[in-house]
Amino acid sequence: NALRDGGVMILRGFAVPPGLERLKKEVAGSPFNESEQHYTPWQDQGDAKYPERHPRNFKMDSSASFVGRKTLERANERLGMSIFEDERLLDFLSNVTGRRLYRSRDENGSIYAYRIHRGHRPPWHFDESPYTAIIYLQNSESGGEFELVPWSRSSTSKDDVEGHGVVEQVLMKGDTSRVRQVV
Repeated sequence: NALRDGGVMILRGFAVPPGLERLKKEVAGSPFNESEQHYTPWQDQGDAKYPERHPRNFKMDSSASFVGRKTLERANERLGMSIFEDERLLDFLSNVTGRRLYRSRDENGSIYAYRIHRGHRPPWHFDESPYTAIIYLQNSESGGEFELVPWSRSSTSKDDVEGHGVVEQVLMKGDTSRVRQVV
């Protein structure tokens, strides 16, 4: 099982080309927010209970554009929302993981689209849940590799020492031996 062994499963051909084009047009035609941040991989400003140079307080610059849930809910066809709300997809993903999954209730972050343009620096971050489903709408012309450290921490806690270790190893020391690129 690719998900169990490598921390990622790729479903090539999951979306049929005409549907993918419609979803791409929906996202490209939607208003988006530009975001420039200087924050930790936990997407916050760190934690004062740790020393300044501790991995929990390591900050990076990032920039990206995104289309949030509230915007996708107002889209004409609501294609992104229809995928998110589809019970068959949730059941399928639950079967793949071997555990019951639930949708995020985050009012704007449960479903969103990144729009990465030239000069953007997408954020290296920890997801806030054990599993994340991503649909790529378009490959980058250059760069833009999606990277992950499979099974990098046993909990989503910001105090998880495994997560601290990944930040120290990969981001602070530049050791990418555990990093995988999704191609």
